[in-house]
Amino acid sequence: MPGNRVARFRFLDGQGRWVPMAHSPQELLRWAGEIQPDVMQRTFSMFPAFTIDRPIPDGFTVGSFLDALARAANGYHTPRIDVNPGVLTDAQILDLARRLLDMPLTPRLRYLSLDNYGNRVRENGPEPVRRLLEGLLAQGWEGLELLICGTDRRGMLIPMPPSFGLAATLVFDIACPSFANCRDLGAWDHNTTCRDLVRRATPGARLLANIDFPGQIDCFKQLGPDGMASILAKIAAEQAPQGYSFIWPIVQLNPPPNDQVGQWDSTRYALRDGRTIYELIRDLVTRFSPKG
Repeated sequence: MPGNRVARFRFLDGQGRWVPMAHSPQELLRWAGEIQPDVMQRTFSMFPAFTIDRPIPDGFTVGSFLDALARAANGYHTPRIDVNPGVLTDAQILDLARRLLDMPLTPRLRYLSLDNYGNRVRENGPEPVRRLLEGLLAQGWEGLELLICGTDRRGMLIPMPPSFGLAATLVFDIACPSFANCRDLGAWDHNTTCRDLVRRATPGARLLANIDFPGQIDCFKQLGPDGMASILAKIAAEQAPQGYSFIWPIVQLNPPPNDQVGQWDSTRYALRDGRTIYELIRDLVTRFSPKG
């Protein structure tokens, strides 16, 4: 998955409906133009009822807005499929992936992010999941992205599933605080255990780090704006020397009834210096995350 600058913009539900919020499509386009991400990671989640023909505000359809966002960013989208066991069968995942490849978006979708991958390996077993990954690659996907190393609510490492050497991009949780200890800045130290495990899992794979949704981002918010700013600045400076790219969280909004869990809007947090968290991220991206 080429590109150093990675950001999260999510504003659609699983059917492609605009999530009610205080922002307009034009504001999201402005932010994408300012941040200029190479990769807009998990911009939307693909489910059977998802359609890019659905109208959204300001006269856009989902498809025309995704195209406009990619133009503003001079980047591309990686869609998300939830492979949590019990959500979709292998056949449904393969069907949705084929529909994504066929979507008339510009640029075309070529990189796919699989969420809850570890849960599927633990539930279904390694070999069926290996066959699923091979089936996806046989469709023509240029790269698969797997969230492969994370921590639970106690801050304990979750056993890492195999990637079989089939993933172009591996994602790990950036930090491992206990959810009972969210306000401790020291608990947000760099997760070197996950980083090193992931690096050994698939030599040569691209490494991305994230603050996971919904639990970790809700924990992160307990730091308050200036605490969050301090952690983001630390991550920004560490990412290149540590050999990964951070997924910058710009906005992720969920529709009711889940709109109180895992919500994130970087423009809503004001720092003592007068900037918002969004403006801090914009400045950190410009300084520490070169485009291309």
